[in-house]
Amino acid sequence: MFLLDKGAHVFQVCRWMARARKAAWKLSDLVRMRKERILNAGNPVGYLVGLLKAAENGEKITDYAPGAMDTMADEIRAANARKHQEEKEAAMRRLEYTLVEWASPGGLRWVRTEKNAENGRMYLENPMVDPTAVPKEAISVKLLDSYVQAGSAKVIFDYGPSYGEDNSQGLELIQQSVRNISRR
Repeated sequence: MFLLDKGAHVFQVCRWMARARKAAWKLSDLVRMRKERILNAGNPVGYLVGLLKAAENGEKITDYAPGAMDTMADEIRAANARKHQEEKEAAMRRLEYTLVEWASPGGLRWVRTEKNAENGRMYLENPMVDPTAVPKEAISVKLLDSYVQAGSAKVIFDYGPSYGEDNSQGLELIQQSVRNISRR
């Protein structure tokens, strides 16, 4: 009745009902879901025909019913969490066993990263020049990767090719021993 009130012909409505049925929908459900958009469309008949084409092509026609938006928001949050996790893992793979020089707002900093580490250790001095350098704080590898991508940080040394995983841990023990000796 809504479509007839909008000026659609009875035969047109019957054809639309048949098309909707072939697409596994009821025309009345499609109209009910998109009633506001049909009303606000400059060409309501054209909008409805486009909606029917989308249904026939198997495209997802979102239901704007009261609980559907909550479900959609949960799906969006879950997708964003997955994307964040994937970006973090990619950054960890790109920057594993590296020394990054970062032009931070507080001055030049160096960040050393390890394999499978979510955070890198930030130094005020270059740990390759000064083996007694002590890390001051941690920085997220994902954040550091965004600085590298933006150009404010650059990888200046890659420990991966020159040191194996076991040697890297051994090197860290040696550097820690040197730091402890220099403090005394």
